Amino acid sequence: MQKRKTTMQLAQLVVNTGGCGPLVELLSEGAGGSRVPACMALGYIAGQSDQLAMAVIEAKAVVILVEILQNNECEDAELCAAAWTLGHIAKHSPQHSLAVAVANALPRLLQVSNEHY
Repeated sequence: MQKRKTTMQLAQLVVNTGGCGPLVELLSEGAGGSRVPACMALGYIAGQSDQLAMAVIEAKAVVILVEILQNNECEDAELCAAAWTLGHIAKHSPQHSLAVAVANALPRLLQVSNEHY
């Protein structure tokens, strides 16, 4: 149980120190291979608790994640990371799911899923 508490504390530390904003900037830049690690970090943070997921939403990550999904030039790793992160954001409550749905992520998520399976 100590490990879970520690990971939650680390995610909270990133949020408390303003780390979500720079991670979202890395997502939007997408240069130098930084997009997938930034995306995974945001998903990891969002997956820890509903409050941390809300912080990721408030950092405007959902809009950028949907843009990644809708970009036909993105690599498969970027699409998978964006879908994974959106799932970790949406899983907590109807309010979290609504933030993903309002950003129009669902049609593209379905399309990507059907293309790869």
